[in-house]
Amino acid sequence: VKLIDFRIPNDQIIKRARLIISPNSTTIAEAAYYGVPAIQLGELGKTRLFPNVFYHSNLSTLPEKIVEILDIELGGPEYDRQLLNFVTAVYDVGFDADYVGVWERKTKDPAQLEMVIDSFVREIRKALGDFQRTETPVC
Repeated sequence: VKLIDFRIPNDQIIKRARLIISPNSTTIAEAAYYGVPAIQLGELGKTRLFPNVFYHSNLSTLPEKIVEILDIELGGPEYDRQLLNFVTAVYDVGFDADYVGVWERKTKDPAQLEMVIDSFVREIRKALGDFQRTETPVC
């Protein structure tokens, strides 16, 4: 484990890393493009879809998981196919919105606000639908 100067660009660090450990972040996604394995400690579902991500929730067994993943070779046609599918899906369902402008209340364009709100509502409904389908009935 190394502490790194925050001014060093992520890509310079990731290129030299053998493994990334993170609760979830853009760094995990960036590591996918460099073929660097990542252990995701958090529950964020979207980054768990990257082909370089190994989800792990038990901190007491994290050292063993690290050793296991360091022996795995990423890459090859199947890895590339999965990564391409992820990126393609982002373009297929994504849209160009000014999230930061809406979040910081800087944009005055009502269409931007509506686009972002509609996106949030869709994701919340999807998450609630998933929750309702997996919830165990209480007797």
